[in-house]
Amino acid sequence: RVATLSQGQLSMSLPEGFGMPIMSSEDLILGTQVLNLNRPEMDTSVRHKLYLDFILDKDLKTHLKPLLPTFAQVSALVERDGVYRPSVISNVLEQTSCSLGLHAPQAGNLGLHNDNFGRRFTGHWVVKPGREVRRTRVTKHMRIPFDTTIHYMAVHLHPFSESLTLRDLTKNKDLWTCHPKMMKTGIGIDEAADYSSREGIAVYKDHEYEVVSVYNNTSGVNQDAMATIFIYLLDKEFKKPR
Repeated sequence: RVATLSQGQLSMSLPEGFGMPIMSSEDLILGTQVLNLNRPEMDTSVRHKLYLDFILDKDLKTHLKPLLPTFAQVSALVERDGVYRPSVISNVLEQTSCSLGLHAPQAGNLGLHNDNFGRRFTGHWVVKPGREVRRTRVTKHMRIPFDTTIHYMAVHLHPFSESLTLRDLTKNKDLWTCHPKMMKTGIGIDEAADYSSREGIAVYKDHEYEVVSVYNNTSGVNQDAMATIFIYLLDKEFKKPR
């Protein structure tokens, strides 16, 4: 996945001096969705226009630092409480356990996945009316291969989200939080700020990480939810193809 744009974010800009290395012979696939939560009576056609900035390696005047994409996703356990994808089932880091939740029926089988003990989780769950805090350990999601730095982050959230936070459990420290702004009228996200920095945020291959999502469903009825952070790491082991 090269890039993702979602509700509240219409563009994506990596920090100056960084880029995503892609072979010029590779195919790029564009997937789009249309969201209409406020005008169910509409019957219209929609066209998507996307601009992608790129530069050929031979045209570079200075070296671009390569970024390695990964992600961290909140999951709800659809069977019983437990830590997501532990090496051994235990009470270690139980504060990051995935609490029970309902899989969003409109998602079908999409979003359902198993951990290494065969327990079922969903990344597309139901938020009941009221405030909900959900935590997921994402160390194995992120697959950090070496000590490095994060230089770009963006989120995918649904309406009624209050915040999404990436935490370093080993340091007991919040690394970054997105506070999306909801639309003033109707249902939807008006703005979801991203993170872009040349300096970056240090992350370590032997640390434990979690994401914490907060939803406040004020609609009075069940709503579906997702919470994902798309993360771009400095790839210290990248080797340019010959």
